[in-house]
Amino acid sequence: MYDYEYEQDALLSLRLLKFLYQQNMDALYDLLKRFSCSNIDMLTWCADFSVWEIFSDAIFTANQDWETDIVTFSHPTIDRFYDLGNRWCAFQKIDRNAWRKKVQDAVRYFTAGISHEVSALDFRFSMAHVTLQIQFSPDSSEPLLFGNAMVDMLLYMEREIQRMEAWMRKNEGEEESICRKAAA
Repeated sequence: MYDYEYEQDALLSLRLLKFLYQQNMDALYDLLKRFSCSNIDMLTWCADFSVWEIFSDAIFTANQDWETDIVTFSHPTIDRFYDLGNRWCAFQKIDRNAWRKKVQDAVRYFTAGISHEVSALDFRFSMAHVTLQIQFSPDSSEPLLFGNAMVDMLLYMEREIQRMEAWMRKNEGEEESICRKAAA
């Protein structure tokens, strides 16, 4: 009936749209109103736009020298992952730069591991906020693979957040007793 690539595009598109639905139902409805997703080409095109609905604060600029696009964005899940990691490092008395490195490694793994879509990646860290800047490769364009890799990254970070929150709840009493002993 259809070739494998056609089925893969349909499944990747549906996965992106489902994630957007779970994150922000209104954004998905607005996207579907703008585009008629009656065939697979329109569905794929709609899914391409859904990536930047997930990262709704994305700012695009063009690099004229390299003939490529640069996007700067953040996401609350990335910020929460970074913030909890910093608190965990403080509790464990580990240098916070180690957690910055973990955030960088996770983002690099998911953004650069799937395709040759990303040619440069930059991070800006503040106290509880991470801003990513990605320069896309002028030679490759695989928005569905890139979008799904970004969804995988957010899902990984959400699982790690749940794990860290459970660990912190479990060890909250221990932290309070250590603070009381230090104050006494």
